[in-house]
Amino acid sequence: MLALPTAVAVGVAAAALRDTPLWVQPDSVAYLDLAAALSRGDFADELVLMRPPGYPLLIAVTAQIAGGGAAVALLVIQRAMVVAIVALTTLTAFALTRQRGVAALAGVLTALTWPLTAYAAVILTEIPYTFAAMTTLCLLAHHLHGGSRSALACASVAAGAAGLIRPLGMPLLTLCAVTAGVRWFKARSCADENTRPPGRRARSLASRLTVAVVPGAVMLAAWGLHIRAVFPDGASRTWMRAQLYVRAVQVEGLKAPASPAFLELQRCVDEVNAGLPDDERRFRVEYPWDAVTCYRRRHGVGLTEGVRQLGDAAEPIFRAHLRKLLLTTPRHMARTLLIPDPVYRYRPDAPLVADPDPSSNVLLSTETYAASVLERVRDPVFAGRFVRAAEGGPAGEAWSALARRYHAFVERPTRLPIPVADSLYEAWMLFALAGGVVFLQRGRRAGALLLITFVLVHLFPAALTQGTIPRYAVPVQPAIQITAAAGGLTIVAFARRICMRIRLRPRRFEQAELSASAAGGSAVGG
Repeated sequence: MLALPTAVAVGVAAAALRDTPLWVQPDSVAYLDLAAALSRGDFADELVLMRPPGYPLLIAVTAQIAGGGAAVALLVIQRAMVVAIVALTTLTAFALTRQRGVAALAGVLTALTWPLTAYAAVILTEIPYTFAAMTTLCLLAHHLHGGSRSALACASVAAGAAGLIRPLGMPLLTLCAVTAGVRWFKARSCADENTRPPGRRARSLASRLTVAVVPGAVMLAAWGLHIRAVFPDGASRTWMRAQLYVRAVQVEGLKAPASPAFLELQRCVDEVNAGLPDDERRFRVEYPWDAVTCYRRRHGVGLTEGVRQLGDAAEPIFRAHLRKLLLTTPRHMARTLLIPDPVYRYRPDAPLVADPDPSSNVLLSTETYAASVLERVRDPVFAGRFVRAAEGGPAGEAWSALARRYHAFVERPTRLPIPVADSLYEAWMLFALAGGVVFLQRGRRAGALLLITFVLVHLFPAALTQGTIPRYAVPVQPAIQITAAAGGLTIVAFARRICMRIRLRPRRFEQAELSASAAGGSAVGG
């Protein structure tokens, strides 16, 4: 069951590793800056307010151990995580369906999922976070099937680790608690459970919830207490509040003229733009980092105060338009799943990139762009450890061919009369979602609801605070492939049964006629 998906994942990872350098993106700068601080033992850097320590700590440890080979080591680690994600997907599918065919197909589909392969070569949290999230989901699936409390406790620890990699992982603790409650409710249907007194059943539920929440909550609380100790003025909420600026101002274009904080940001942006040469790029108040940069220039404050101003400007705008933002969030959730990420695009000399335009904020392979991004890292010696040129060879040619084929798959139009399925990629995602509906009808509703809740836990907070961001669908891709495999094989099995019934029906008529004629002949003979 594990052999085929693992072999496919290892083959794709090997082909990618030979020809893909370690990519950088503007968001990579903050991770490298914080990693450099952590490598010096500095856990009080202002960046801890905006980035959890999990991924920067991985980068720092890799740099300390591998030295000049840190880029290769990080690539190998993230590629190995993709292989582990494929194995976890296979085990999760088997735990939920108890069908080896579904598990193997889900693993193969996950191994061929391009976002996992692409983001394994990027200094971003997509792959480490997906590994932690899928570990949580796999353990919860095994707890749902067997009721193991040790699996539930380990799932809570994995959820805590996911929260330390990306704040989006914090709701996974809620998923752990819900799964524990579902398992307890299923146990109530057993005869021995119904004979217990109500007080004992309540204690049993409380103990399950404690095991599901406390281990992960302790991990997150320890880091939260450290932040409060380092920044005692309540700065721990600044970045979470500033995230609202992305959705309300940058994505939706909303404004609150009565907000003094927003008006101050607008004034700072206008003053900075007025002092720039005509040929230099103008700052825009809609872009959060532009607004923070201009505010810090005009007032001479640090990052914390700039981000705090951003949150002060965003919160009243978000509250004033909360109803509208809630109503449009499902549309952003759907678009996050259906819209292909720019990482799918390629050039013949760089399979994973789009046009070399830094303002488009997409992955690029050109050395000049990589250098311009890495120049922003405060520690150039540390940043220099994560630069590696692409290698050639047969594996690289295979990788380029694979990239071109996948790009053609993503962009190829369909003949379906559905506006949101105008490409094969969108059609496949719709089929995967429909597979979840089919999965619900097969009687394994607890497992299907676990997968659906896992997807919603990731998509709703991201869409609410940041709108449509295709790369935020990367962590839910394995769950989507499980529903596609389960639903697809269920449809195939149902179609086979229909065909068998159609083929057997004439034989039944023939047998009935022969039986009738034989009965008539015996009656005449009698």
